[in-house]
Amino acid sequence: MFEQNLEYRILKILDDLKNRKYYHLEYKEIILFDSKKRYIFSPQFKDHILHHLVYNEIYDILDRKMVYTTFACRKWFWTQKCILYLRNMIKKEKRRLEKSSFSNYKNIQGAKDPCYNKLYYLKIDFSKYFFSINHSLLKQKIRKYISNEELLYCIDLIIDSYKTPKIYDKLLKENNFYTKEKNKWLPIWWLISQLFANFYLNDLDQFLKHKLKLKFVRYMDDIIIIWTKEKLSLAKKEIFEFIKQEKLILNPKKISFNLVDDWIKFVWYKIKNNKIFVWKRIKKSFLRFYDKLEDLEKIKNILTKQDIFRLESMYYSRIWFFKISDFWENYIKMCSSPLRKGIIGEFWN
Repeated sequence: MFEQNLEYRILKILDDLKNRKYYHLEYKEIILFDSKKRYIFSPQFKDHILHHLVYNEIYDILDRKMVYTTFACRKWFWTQKCILYLRNMIKKEKRRLEKSSFSNYKNIQGAKDPCYNKLYYLKIDFSKYFFSINHSLLKQKIRKYISNEELLYCIDLIIDSYKTPKIYDKLLKENNFYTKEKNKWLPIWWLISQLFANFYLNDLDQFLKHKLKLKFVRYMDDIIIIWTKEKLSLAKKEIFEFIKQEKLILNPKKISFNLVDDWIKFVWYKIKNNKIFVWKRIKKSFLRFYDKLEDLEKIKNILTKQDIFRLESMYYSRIWFFKISDFWENYIKMCSSPLRKGIIGEFWN
């Protein structure tokens, strides 16, 4: 319908933006059930155009201000790269710790502790992160780097276009700044909400890197910080206090403070002894998808090229999860003949 009078509609959007008369339509609410219940809010087609326009204008500006060790929703920064970087960082910090001069001191306090010279990790996660993002703070953060008034008008229009519901008020009632704040939430599913949500924690990244001098990796609201037990223990209070200032809520069930030699569970992978494993849930999901392909083997003769192309895309997107693991061949052996012979082709050759 939009394309029936495309030029007029595009010009109308631009004219409304210039005259500050643009009206953002309501969102379509969708509830998804995958690993948990998720509330998805999709903009109308006209508003998608505005979101893409703003995204294209501000992505490079905000991306340049973010640290290298944050990987979510950035060009050339993907999940597998995040996990590989974390593993390499652990190896590097272990070597540095072993060579550091304080590891040889025997008379300092704590040196007799068998864990004193070992590497630890602090894992931080937030409760309802997207739904806790404060609109006013987000606007302040963006205005540090963007001064164009027309662009800021569009950004404010998008941020304020969603009315905050009270879905999680009972769950988070102990946090006054959450229940009393009227303007919060960045609904999942927007193109630009991913960028905003990632950038919202940029100040925390800068604080960890430049003020506390810590080594860390962040994927959206999941953070892994690596260092000694003593240094992490001292920094923990400062980190949690900074998070309160950002008006975010920590999830105590997902906060971990353990030795690096133990399991590190992070964004669909687990790391132990410098080896990468895939979550069981990911393996089960792949096997369910594979079972469907086995059923399709019976009707492969009537599949169109478009069907086969779609199946190939779905298959490769899933199998890539296993590609960086240290047990790639073992995961592939879970699958038997149909893919090797028919539908997908000679992938392993």
